[in-house]
Amino acid sequence: MNLAILEYSLLAAAVLLLCAGIGSFLKMSSQAISLTQHFTAGIVFAAVATEIFPKILEVHSPIHIAIGFSLGVALMVMIKTITGRIETSDQFSWGLLVGIGIDLFIDGLLIAIAFLSGEKTGQLMTLALILEVAFLALSLSTDLKQKKSTLLFRIMVFGAFSLLIPLGTGSGILILNLLPPAFFVEALSFGAAALLYLVTEELLVEAHETKDTPLITPSFFLGFLIIFLFKD
Repeated sequence: MNLAILEYSLLAAAVLLLCAGIGSFLKMSSQAISLTQHFTAGIVFAAVATEIFPKILEVHSPIHIAIGFSLGVALMVMIKTITGRIETSDQFSWGLLVGIGIDLFIDGLLIAIAFLSGEKTGQLMTLALILEVAFLALSLSTDLKQKKSTLLFRIMVFGAFSLLIPLGTGSGILILNLLPPAFFVEALSFGAAALLYLVTEELLVEAHETKDTPLITPSFFLGFLIIFLFKD
C-alpha cells in the first residue's frame, strides 16, 4: 500500500515536470490562468467537503479536531509570513520559490494523509492536487521564462520541485505509521485546514487578480459540481 501511495506522488511529480516543459513553449493568458485557478479551487474545495470532512465528523472529538485544524492553519500562516519576509526586489522572487517548494512538500504530505482515510479519498485528493500542481507549473514556467531565466535554472528549479512531492509523501507515510491511531482525526483535520487555506488564500486570491468574466467565475462551481457528480 505504501508503495502504491508513493506511485501516486510520482505521478504528480511527472505532471509537474511535463507542464513545466509545456509552459516553456506555451504562454498562458491571464484569463486562462484565472479560469484554471477557479476550476482547480472548486475541485479541491469539493474534495475536502465530500471526502475529508465526513470522515472527520465521524469522530466525535471536538478537541482533537480543533487541535489538528488549528495546527494546519497556523503552519500555513507561518509559511506565508516567512516567505513574505524573504521576498526581494531581485530578478527572481526567492520568497515565492521557497513558498512554492514548501507547498509542494505539503502537497505530498497531504497525499499520504488522504490515503490514510481510504484509497478512494486518496485517489480523489491526488487528482485535485495534480490539477493544482499542473496549473502551478504552467504559470511559474511561463513567469520564469518572461523574467529571462536560463534554461538550466528552470531545469534545476523544477527538478528540485518534482522531488519535494514524493519526499513529502514518503515523510507523511513514515510519520503516520509511527503515530498511534488516536492521531488519525488530527492528521485529517490538519490536511483539511491546509487544503482550505490553499484554496481561499492562494488559488482564489491570485485568481481574482484578473478581472472575472462570465466564463471564469462559473469554472469554480463547475469543478465543485464535477466532484459531486462523480463522487460515487
